[in-house]
Amino acid sequence: MREISRRDVMAAGAGMLPFFGLAGYALAQTTPGTERRGGSTTAAGHDPVMAACLLVKGRRQIEVCRMAMDRLQNDECKKFAQAEIEEHEHIAKRLGELGYQFPTVGGRNGGVVQAGATEGGQMTGTVTVGRASLPAGVSDVIAMNMQVMEQCLATLRSETGKLQGVKFDKCFIGDQLHEHYSLFDHAVVFRKHSTRDLAGVLDEGKPVIERHIATCKAMMDKMDNAQHGG
Repeated sequence: MREISRRDVMAAGAGMLPFFGLAGYALAQTTPGTERRGGSTTAAGHDPVMAACLLVKGRRQIEVCRMAMDRLQNDECKKFAQAEIEEHEHIAKRLGELGYQFPTVGGRNGGVVQAGATEGGQMTGTVTVGRASLPAGVSDVIAMNMQVMEQCLATLRSETGKLQGVKFDKCFIGDQLHEHYSLFDHAVVFRKHSTRDLAGVLDEGKPVIERHIATCKAMMDKMDNAQHGG
C-alpha cells in the first residue's frame, strides 16, 4: 500500500454520527444569496453556515486522530491519523483565507459562552464564523452541532478506552471510513449550494475523499487478513 501523503486526506468537519439533518435545517433558515451581518447583507449565500459545519467536522477529526495517535499500533494507521490532522489544519487555513474561523458563541452581554448554553430554556448568544455572524435560529443549530461534537468525542473516548491493540486500530479505521462517507456526502450536497469561493475548497477535496474511502477499506481488509492468517 502506498504511503499516504498530506494532500491525500480531505478535511471538512463534527461528531461520530452524521449531522447533516441539523446542517440542512440551518441551511433552510438562511435566505439564498444573502447573509445577515450586522444589519446588512453580503453575497456569501449559505457559505458561512456550510463553513461552520465543515470546521466543526474538521475539529472532530483532529481531536479523534490526536487521541488515537498514542494508542495505534499499526504504522499505516498512525500515518493516516497524522495525515488527517495535517489536512484538516490545512482546510481550516483555506477556510480562514475566505474569512471563516471555527465558530464561537457570543453571550448576550458580550464575551464568549459555552456552545449550547441556555438561559431560561433558551439558547444564548450569536454564533460567529470569523467575519460572519449567523442569524439567531442558525446560531442555535450550529451551537447544538458543537455540543454534539463534544458529546461524540466523550463517547468515543469512553468506548475506545476499553479496546487495545488490533481491536483499537480496526475501530479507528472503521470510524474513519464512516466519517469519510459523511465528508463525501457533505461535499456533494454543499457544492450545490456554495459560491465559487467555497466550491473551490470542496472540489479540491472530493476526489481525495474518494481515495481515502478506498484506502480505509483496504486497510481494514489487510488487518482482517492478518488477524485471521489469510
